Amino acid sequence: MPVGSILAVSLVFLMVSSGLLGGRAAAASCEPGWTVDADVNNSFTWADGGLTPTNTVTWTGSVQLLVERDQDCNVLGVEVAFTGLPLGGVLALTGDPLVSFTIQFPNDFTSYANKGQNAYGDLTSWNPPAGDYLTYRVKTNFDINGRGADEFAIKGIGVPAVVSNVGATFTLPLDLLGNTVKAQIHVGPDKCTCKVTSLDLPSGPPPPPPPPPPPPPPPSGSWSVFIHAHEDDWQLFETPTSVEEYQAGNHLLFVVLTAGDAGNSMSFWQAREEALKASVKFVVGAASESTSATTVCYNSPSSVCHTISQWNYGTTVTLFMRLPDGNTDGSGFPGTGFQSLAKLRDGLILSITAVDQSTTYNSWEDLYLTVAAAFSTFAPYDSTTKVNAPDFDRNRQSFEGRDCTGCADHSDHLAVADLVYAITIAPGAPWSRAWFIDYAICFADSRYPENLSPSDYQLKRDLFMAYNNRLKDLTGTDTYASNPTFWENCFHRNYFRVV
Repeated sequence: MPVGSILAVSLVFLMVSSGLLGGRAAAASCEPGWTVDADVNNSFTWADGGLTPTNTVTWTGSVQLLVERDQDCNVLGVEVAFTGLPLGGVLALTGDPLVSFTIQFPNDFTSYANKGQNAYGDLTSWNPPAGDYLTYRVKTNFDINGRGADEFAIKGIGVPAVVSNVGATFTLPLDLLGNTVKAQIHVGPDKCTCKVTSLDLPSGPPPPPPPPPPPPPPPSGSWSVFIHAHEDDWQLFETPTSVEEYQAGNHLLFVVLTAGDAGNSMSFWQAREEALKASVKFVVGAASESTSATTVCYNSPSSVCHTISQWNYGTTVTLFMRLPDGNTDGSGFPGTGFQSLAKLRDGLILSITAVDQSTTYNSWEDLYLTVAAAFSTFAPYDSTTKVNAPDFDRNRQSFEGRDCTGCADHSDHLAVADLVYAITIAPGAPWSRAWFIDYAICFADSRYPENLSPSDYQLKRDLFMAYNNRLKDLTGTDTYASNPTFWENCFHRNYFRVV
């Protein structure tokens, strides 16, 4: 046999024997259970400067990455633990610093006010227990964002303290597999981003998740859905209908698509949500309330799920989807990467992420199918459910005044209108529908003269002022005082059609 043939045969034999050609390498196997994949010393000392600092923190400990695998090496669980030897870390404090333990992804925080923006993980075990001690306080802060992330914190109270056996374990969601998370110890508020330890989570594949549980059956009774773009829209454009539906005994579902952030900080859109709640409380009066993160799923054809912040008050439910405010023209704002509903609808961006990082919608269809699923989660899929939304007709929604004739309504309003059209009229959904005029009534367009009675005018005004006054208390911004003529025009008008 020629030498070249001998070499070729030898090479093929080598590749087969090593699993590179033909055949299949044996599957990896693991010892089932939990293992410590990483143990990193994250000790540090911090002082607030000067020869005799009034505040100091010394942490002696480590952070561990713990992974649970099955016998086929599939990852079943991931935990990150702040700990030390033999039973935990040691924290020494002077003064009154606050020491915060969280898990962050993708980036750590420098401003304590933003601790929840990128926080992940459920606090599943900790020591010492929460409470007040002789020389320090321990706090467990649960659900610091819409994902339900938690924080463990220890605070000095002005006298020297040594806290032994400190530990805090966070369970992470498996959708973070393959990413690098940050185990952060922050001294605050805003004194020191003292120790950020990067931990590389193993890549999957995780075992397939169990199918989501079926949504709970809607409560008895009829439902009215009020969907719009911003926290003050339903008060301005879908009232007094909203109050009339409640007084008729209907449950109310409010769906707010954007955070209404207008490019501002988290504290601004959170204040707007609190202001919306003041409007709901004005309608309902005294009632029980609760806040949670709800998971909404649809099948297309496999299950797709998203997390949405939910606030219950009496017989009302409000869903805050917290997508970026798109600006009046749909251009978006720099602080949220110029994302907008209009750009997602028009295919100019492929995805849009909630400002609290709770979820990402990967297409326009993904977004509107989630909204449809949210409707069906709470309200019956029949004509007893009434959906109230901004009108999709561009001519009806244009307006005179301002700086032109035929001005277009806010881009977010029109995008919400198109979204609701896509889940109601387009597929022939059985819900009854009402389509409301927005900015045109506030700019006193001649097609929409004043049409509310004095009592309905006062009701609409009082409902909005409940929002306005709460926002003013929280931010110092008096929205009404900025343009009273505009708001008064809104209060005197209410136009909608049934299609």
